[in-house]
Amino acid sequence: PPPPPPPHPPNFFFSSFFHSLDVPNDNFLIIYFSNLDSVATQAVSQESVTASVMHWVDLIKSITVQAIRCQLVVVTQNSQAVLVGDDFNVWGSLEAGIAKTCGLENESLKVLQLDLDRTSDVKVQSQQISQAICQEKSEDQWAVRSREWFVPRLEKTSVPCGKPIEIDPQGSYLVTGGLGGLGLVCCDWLASHGVGQL
Repeated sequence: PPPPPPPHPPNFFFSSFFHSLDVPNDNFLIIYFSNLDSVATQAVSQESVTASVMHWVDLIKSITVQAIRCQLVVVTQNSQAVLVGDDFNVWGSLEAGIAKTCGLENESLKVLQLDLDRTSDVKVQSQQISQAICQEKSEDQWAVRSREWFVPRLEKTSVPCGKPIEIDPQGSYLVTGGLGGLGLVCCDWLASHGVGQL
């Protein structure tokens, strides 16, 4: 059968919107509500993922090209597994990951991520959004569960010893994004353990 047609071109809303504004480009607050009506068990189609990524590309390109300095508040629901038994929303997690990457790679864009509890009512959620925006900027990622606020923290833990990694000298190994310090160390380790093709 013939391949499926490519997805429809995205509606470049942000490009048109920012271009039409007649205000200084240094004081924007954008609140991005990320698929709050989706559910954790909802299947995510390739077309939906493509449209979402293109939406983000348009937003970030518009901000970059027009030299807009802004704060982007990305609001998700249950996109982070905070508590045991959380109703995890994969779709929201995808967009939260894109937002975090965009914030790390674009110095003019300050990203604040707020992951709300799906069980809270709209009035409570709107108050929580306001609180997150007005808080001191020491945190850039929050999750709220049952009105309790959480931030990510690294914690020491012991890792059980598993079986050693077996390297196949005839195998091929691909390391992507491996030009930084950690990637090069990983490549050195693989090469020193007899990898055939790296």
